[in-house]
Amino acid sequence: ASSGTYTISGLSADTSYSIKTRVRGKDSQLTKDSSALSVTTYGYPTITQSVSSKTASSITIAWSSNSICDYLWYSINGGSSWSGIDITDGTSGNYTISGLSADTSYNIITRVRRKDSQYTRDSSALSVTTYGYPTVSQLAVDVTETTITIWWESDSVCDYVWYSTNGGSSWSAVGSANAKSGSFTISGLSANTSYSVSTRLRRKDSQLTANGTAFSVKTYDYPRPTS
Repeated sequence: ASSGTYTISGLSADTSYSIKTRVRGKDSQLTKDSSALSVTTYGYPTITQSVSSKTASSITIAWSSNSICDYLWYSINGGSSWSGIDITDGTSGNYTISGLSADTSYNIITRVRRKDSQYTRDSSALSVTTYGYPTVSQLAVDVTETTITIWWESDSVCDYVWYSTNGGSSWSAVGSANAKSGSFTISGLSANTSYSVSTRLRRKDSQLTANGTAFSVKTYDYPRPTS
């Protein structure tokens, strides 16, 4: 024949080869080599990942690769199981994992598929903990006949505070906060009366709320002259 094709097998991925073809003329039995042709086999994609954002129930992962990728998988348990996402062809992007539990650590791995070679590669595992509930500690720091002042504290920055004087049956807003601790005063109470006080805090990052354990506080009584 004066033309044709042949396949070289058993090569390494992502490797450059300098290929020459030698042919032999049928009539003369003389051979001649072609010019060298540099060819690089298709390779595996690279893959890096990082946390773009997270909430109490979701994690958004940013990924990037050195190759155009056409499909993506992720694992939240270190590779024990996988979920697939049909992505737009590209070298980077974001995806969101939803339906997660609050204050829980997940071992996330991203797997991408290189479009030209259809080879896949996994990222290194990344441990990510979703936002959780705030802790709440509270105590009465001042009591009068008609007021109770409460000091509250949390392990997280809280952005809003409520209180209850009836063990949580109803709540009143203290207002905005932007701190891990603070105080507020409950006014308009009756003298010589016990109240079941509880504080509710909202964690700023997760927007989840938690209530402090209700405790009993009794307002002071007015003096009662006998004569």
